[in-house]
Amino acid sequence: MEAFDYNKVLAATDGDKELAVEIIGIFQDQVPVILTEIDRAIQAGDARQLQQAAHTLKGASGNVGAMVIYGLALSLETVGKNNEMQKAAELLEKISEAVKTFEQATVHLKGASVE
Repeated sequence: MEAFDYNKVLAATDGDKELAVEIIGIFQDQVPVILTEIDRAIQAGDARQLQQAAHTLKGASGNVGAMVIYGLALSLETVGKNNEMQKAAELLEKISEAVKTFEQATVHLKGASVE
C-alpha cells in the first residue's frame, strides 16, 4: 500500500488541485494534535478517548489519501473499541512512522504551484 494516494484526494476535491494541496496542509497541521490526543488516551488508559481520537485520525487520513495511516488508525480504533490498550503504544509508534513517510511523499506539494 502506498503512503499517499494523490488520486484519492483529487477525486474528493473534484480535481481541484489547489484545494487538494490545501486539504493536505490542513491534515498535516492537525496530525500532531490528534497524535497528542491518542498519546494522552494511552497514558490515561482511556479506551473510549483512544477510540474517538483514532476515529478522527482515520477519517482525516482517508480524506487525504494517506492510506497507510488510515489502516493503522482503523486498527487503533478497534483496539480502543475492544479495550486492548496493551496494543496501543505499538500502533501509535507505527502511525508516527507512517506520518513521516506521508510527509516525505507529499513534500513536493508544499509551497508548489500545482498545475
